Amino acid sequence: MIDPERFCESLAQLATQAGFAQQTLAEISGYPLLAFQRNARGAGESPFRLYLSSGVHGDEPAGPLAIARMLENDLLPQRLELVLLPFINPTGFALRTRENALGQDLNRDFRHPKNQETLAVKNLIDSLPPFDLSLALHEDWESVGFYMYSISPDSDPSKARAILEAVEQAGPLERSSLIDGSPAHGGLIDRPANFDIEGRDDWPEAFLLYSKSRHAHYTLESASSAPLEQRIAQHTAGVLRAIELHCS
Repeated sequence: MIDPERFCESLAQLATQAGFAQQTLAEISGYPLLAFQRNARGAGESPFRLYLSSGVHGDEPAGPLAIARMLENDLLPQRLELVLLPFINPTGFALRTRENALGQDLNRDFRHPKNQETLAVKNLIDSLPPFDLSLALHEDWESVGFYMYSISPDSDPSKARAILEAVEQAGPLERSSLIDGSPAHGGLIDRPANFDIEGRDDWPEAFLLYSKSRHAHYTLESASSAPLEQRIAQHTAGVLRAIELHCS
């Protein structure tokens, strides 16, 4: 698993080397909740804006490690305006639990935040211009393959399916017709364009982002039972393919 103190230090170093500015959104039991931002280079007056997050659950290391790998290898395009929150739940990682140190599932607390972590993330999102694409990296202990949630203002699933095709090159997809209680096809849970997010109070991060501006959002879920390197590779492939498809 991930040691939060060392990992935060490593993230800060990698992000600085990649040209990101660092901001500490909050101190959580002595751990920093870090956000990184980098302006676009050579993109004109209206650059494409990407939000990328991971580490909402403390037992899901592949997402944070994938972002660290992308920073280390300079894989995120310079032409994008980037906002990264790679490690939202440091106390969960310290305890190796899905929840934070207070026993709260942060990914159900983004509408009316009751936790310091979610309030800090919401305040940051509310302070920034709308995003053109947002991605959240997660893992699922019950899945046997990789899958993805998609919310989009249009009803065309072709880009989501192209992302999954890229992911499948690094490892298998979840092929069940019902995933986490939702109908799925070929690893895709595709929310309709008019998907009602207002009917729920226990918002995940995806709903908060989509409420700010209607844009393409994908929540990427690797299978926790798969080898860690495979999960990292699948998340990396999914992120880079999503960027390629939406920012071409």
